[in-house]
Amino acid sequence: GVINFHALSPDGRSASGLIQNGAYSLTTQDPGDGALPGKYRVSIVAKDINMADIEAKSKKQGGSLPSRKDLGKAFQKATRLIPAKYESPGTSGFEREVKAQDNTFDFPLTD
Repeated sequence: GVINFHALSPDGRSASGLIQNGAYSLTTQDPGDGALPGKYRVSIVAKDINMADIEAKSKKQGGSLPSRKDLGKAFQKATRLIPAKYESPGTSGFEREVKAQDNTFDFPLTD
């Protein structure tokens, strides 16, 4: 999955990271640099994408990399692994404040 920290401040910068085995590390600009101090709304997306279909179509088209359009279609068709409400910062119900020191945030997906 992917986790996104959406900055609440107009001059803030958002951060995101891949979720692997229930853990994540955020990136704002450089890999693993974390989120800048500030308040954020959080969204989480976890989908099971059928990569076999994408790879088969790419091979059929001469082995090129999949197009953005094909990837977008596959993502839309993908099976959700968590409820859809968590995909939007407006409906996830998650807000966190990142402080200058070390931060650890867990997000219980209770539905």
